[in-house]
Order: sequence, then structure tokens, then C-alpha cells
Amino acid sequence: SAGHEERGLRAGGSDPDGAAVAFSVRSGGVYSRIFVSRLNRDGSAGLWSPVTPENEWSDKPVWSDDGRIVYFDSTRDGHECLWSRRISPASLQTEEEPKAVHHFHTATLNLSHLPDTSIGVAQARGNIFVTVGAYESNIWAVRRK
Repeated sequence: SAGHEERGLRAGGSDPDGAAVAFSVRSGGVYSRIFVSRLNRDGSAGLWSPVTPENEWSDKPVWSDDGRIVYFDSTRDGHECLWSRRISPASLQTEEEPKAVHHFHTATLNLSHLPDTSIGVAQARGNIFVTVGAYESNIWAVRRK
């Protein structure tokens, strides 16, 4: 779409009807913002509507089955967690503030342990699937013989 920085376009997917797309745009190497856009008949994106603020990291958007919610990975609370935001299917405008779907704030189970290319968010039949990294270690006491 004219007037937008297109160099950082990243992960995206279409809504269940195939009429709109959600995608992320990275800037400056430290920010990533999610947008939604109606698809034109030729397949190009129309006007971009922001889903997340420009001064945070949000990525990997996926639509709900009914096309009313976009789920995404975000560091908006200081940790990489799973969030959602309700979208009006008619206007593609946000209808409420983002909501936390699941927090990953523990040192042993979180999204930050994975490289960005390994993190995935998917949605099907009302279930959300996310790739989570797990680090565990232990100390063993062994008796000498």
C-alpha cells in the first residue's frame, strides 16, 4: 500500500473468508507492528489498519475461526506472551484493548528461549497452538565407589 514502509513485511495470514489479511511489519530491528487489511480483487492489500502500537514488538498474527479476533505473540508486558485483539469484520478496526491469552513468564518455559524463526502461532477449531521453549537442568549427587 502506498505510503507505508514495505521493507519489513513479515508473517501474515488471511482471515477465514479470504477477504482480509493480518501481517506484521518490522522497523528499526527492535519494533514489530501488526496490521490488518482488506484484500482487493487483484490480491493486493488495501488500506492498512493498525492492530498494535508502533513502539512495541508484536508478531505472528493469526485469525480466529470467525474472523473477529487476531492472536499474536508480543512483548507488550515485558515478556514474550500470547495476546489477542478483537477486530470488527466490517471495518477491520480494533474494538477493544489487547487481552493476554497466556503468559510465559517463567525462566524454564517461555517463548524467548527460541530463535524468532522457530516461534510459531497457529489456530484451528478454536484451539491456539504456540511453539514454546523449555529449559530444564538438574544437579545429581552420585556416590563414589
